[in-house]
Amino acid sequence: MSILGGWLGIVLVMFVLKMAGVKNQNVVLGTALVGAIGFGVLANKFKAGIKRLGTAFIGAFIVVRGVASYLGGLPSEFAESKEAAASLDYASKEAVFVYAYFAGFLFLGIVGLIVQKKFIELPEEDDDKFDEMKGEDEAKVCGCF
Repeated sequence: MSILGGWLGIVLVMFVLKMAGVKNQNVVLGTALVGAIGFGVLANKFKAGIKRLGTAFIGAFIVVRGVASYLGGLPSEFAESKEAAASLDYASKEAVFVYAYFAGFLFLGIVGLIVQKKFIELPEEDDDKFDEMKGEDEAKVCGCF
C-alpha cells in the first residue's frame, strides 16, 4: 500500500511543479521524493481511500501523458537540457495546452475516484462482512472446554 501512496505523491507533485513552472531538476526530484515519502506514510493510515485515489490519479496521469505524447504541448517532467526546460513560457498561448492537460488530469482523476467509490467494493472497507465469528463469544463456540 505504501508503494501506491508513494507513486501517488510523485504524480501529484510532478504535475503541481509543472504548473508552478519549476524548471530545476534537483528541486523536482527532491520534492517528488518528499511527496512519495509523505503519501507513502498516509497510505498506511488511509488504506482504502489511498488505493482509490492512487489508482484514479495514476491512471489519469498515464492517460494524459499518453495523449500528450501524440498531440504534443506538454513539456517533459525531466528535460534533457536547460534550453528544453526553459522552452515553455507559462504566460504564453502555448501554455494553454499545459493548463488543458492539467484540467483533463483533474477531471479524469475525479471521475475515476467517483466510479471506484460507487461501483467497486474494496475488501478493507467491509472486513466484518465475511466474519463467521462476528458476534460470537469465542470461549463458548469452540466446544473443547
